[in-house]
Amino acid sequence: MVTVNNDTEQPAVSITSPAAGTIAGILAVSAEATDNTGVVGVQFLLNGNNVGAEDLAAPYSVSWNTTSVTDGPYTLTARARDAAGNITVSSPVAVNVLNNPPDVQAPVVNIISPLAGEIAGSINIIANASDNIAVVGVQFLLNGANLGTEDLTESFSIPWNTTTVANGTYTLTAKARDAAGNITISPEVIVTINNLPDTDPPTINITSPAAGNVSGTISVSASANDNTGVVGVQFLLDGANLGTEDLAAPYSVSWNTTSLANGNHTLTARARDAAGNTAVSTDIVVVVIMILNHQQ
Repeated sequence: MVTVNNDTEQPAVSITSPAAGTIAGILAVSAEATDNTGVVGVQFLLNGNNVGAEDLAAPYSVSWNTTSVTDGPYTLTARARDAAGNITVSSPVAVNVLNNPPDVQAPVVNIISPLAGEIAGSINIIANASDNIAVVGVQFLLNGANLGTEDLTESFSIPWNTTTVANGTYTLTAKARDAAGNITISPEVIVTINNLPDTDPPTINITSPAAGNVSGTISVSASANDNTGVVGVQFLLDGANLGTEDLAAPYSVSWNTTSLANGNHTLTARARDAAGNTAVSTDIVVVVIMILNHQQ
């Protein structure tokens, strides 16, 4: 004989803190919950919306920063769940968020890497940032101008390829921002870039078309690489520019072969890096064949 025990008894749950009334600041919302077989989770709610994640273990509580909402009345509830899926929502607790002082405390931010001194090549600029509430973003600056985009996630850092600027002295700072709009700029870090001249040329190969017959409108494509970065690829047809220089990968140009007479033609591609080093691909010899349509 198999005995099936269907649990239909709902949990009991009640909010124990805060009490109804006026509240402010950061506080713990707590609840007591019991069940005949066991509570598996309690979800706290503010005006019916989740506050934090479901708490899966007693004592059940969640931290609520009331400064994240505007002053006014709110309703707190707690939803208890047992393993059978039975759910109970607590009686509401009416609270009034009042007199939350505006957040006027600015963040604290410092660049921890690199240290002042000589640098070269690709590095990571890293900052430590903290705030009484939370830092929401750090913008790195080079000589006062934005370097990349604001970093919105910890830890705050940005890669910087120093070969993209001329050798010399530069000032690095980091600007931290909190949710209230308070901003702090870090102390300056003075660095001297001393990059060796970039003499490494790019590498480049035409990937399409292959040598052989071509006709109609085709795409001429190339792959290009460089130790610091390719800034442009110019395709050439019989030594003359084919279209304009392509400044971004994937590198390609459209070629209408019907603009030329039938016969052999040579395709090449010339890659260029930021230092002005260039490289030309191996020739690809193609045979342009005009396809005629005959009507009977």
